[in-house]
Amino acid sequence: MKGIVDFGSQKVVPIDMTDLDLSIKEKWLDGTPVGGITHLDLMKFVLDTFSTVCDPHVKSMYAVNNRDKVRPGVTQDAALAEQIGLNDAQTMIFRRVHALFYLKRHEEISTAVAVSWHQLGFTLGIGPNVRVCENGCILDAKHVVSSYTLPYKTLKERKLPLDMIKDTVEGWAKEFNGIDDGGQQFMEKLKGVELEPKDMIFLFGKLAFDRVQSDLGTTVLENPPFAALNQSQLNIAMSQYGIEYFGRHREENKPLLAWDAMNYFNFPLKPINCDVPLILPQQYAVTKVMLDYLESK
Repeated sequence: MKGIVDFGSQKVVPIDMTDLDLSIKEKWLDGTPVGGITHLDLMKFVLDTFSTVCDPHVKSMYAVNNRDKVRPGVTQDAALAEQIGLNDAQTMIFRRVHALFYLKRHEEISTAVAVSWHQLGFTLGIGPNVRVCENGCILDAKHVVSSYTLPYKTLKERKLPLDMIKDTVEGWAKEFNGIDDGGQQFMEKLKGVELEPKDMIFLFGKLAFDRVQSDLGTTVLENPPFAALNQSQLNIAMSQYGIEYFGRHREENKPLLAWDAMNYFNFPLKPINCDVPLILPQQYAVTKVMLDYLESK
C-alpha cells in the first residue's frame, strides 16, 4: 500500500517516490531544506536530467533504519503516528535512503545512477550495474560526486556545493553515450579474463591487507588507504566464492572470470551489509582494486 512503510524488525525496507513525497522533509529553522535540497527533489532532479537523453526509471529505493541513537536512519513524529498510524510515511523522516536509477538496459548490464542520502550529506555515482544482483561499479573519480568529503583519497576533491553537483550530473547526461559505452567495454573486458585460485588468493589478500591498514588509522600509518571491504564484507565475498567454486554443488570445469570476482567483491555493498555513506566510495574502491590488478597482468 502506498505510503505505508513497515520496518518491523527489519533494518532496510523498500520505499518509492510516493513514500518520499509523503514523508516529513528535514528543514532548518528558516524553512530551507537541510543540505540545500530534499531527497525527493534530488531524486526528481536525476530523473529529469537524464530524461533528455534516455528513459530513466527507479530500479530500487531503500530506507535504512539503523537505529543509531546519534544518527538514526528514521525518526518519527510521535503525535502524528498516534493520530494516523505507526507505519504511515507521513509520520517519518527518512534520513538514510539509497536509490538506484536505471538509465539504459543491455542484456546483463544497465548503466545506472546511484544516490546515497544520509546525515553527512549525499553522494551520486554513475556507472555499469549488473542487473541480476544490482552490483554497481564506478570506474573513475569523475563519475562520483558528493556534498561532503568522501573517505577514499582520490575522491576527497569530489566534495562540491549543490550547484556544482547539479552541473556535474548534467555533464554526465551530456556525456551519457560515452559513459554507457565505457561501462560496457569494461564489463566485456572482465568477461575475457580467466582467474586461477591463486589469483583470487592474491586479490582477497590485497583486500584484507588494505582493511588492516585502514583500521590502523593515521596514528600508526601516514595516509592509510580506505578499505574497499571491511572484515564482515570480506567474509561474505569469500563465502560466496568458496561455495560456488569449491562447494558440493559447484559446476565442474567452470572457469572463474574477473567478471565473477568483481561480483563477489560488490555483492556485500548494499544497504543491508554496508553503511549508506560508504556504499559508493566502497564500490569505487573495489573497482579500482580490480582495475589495478588487470593492468598488472
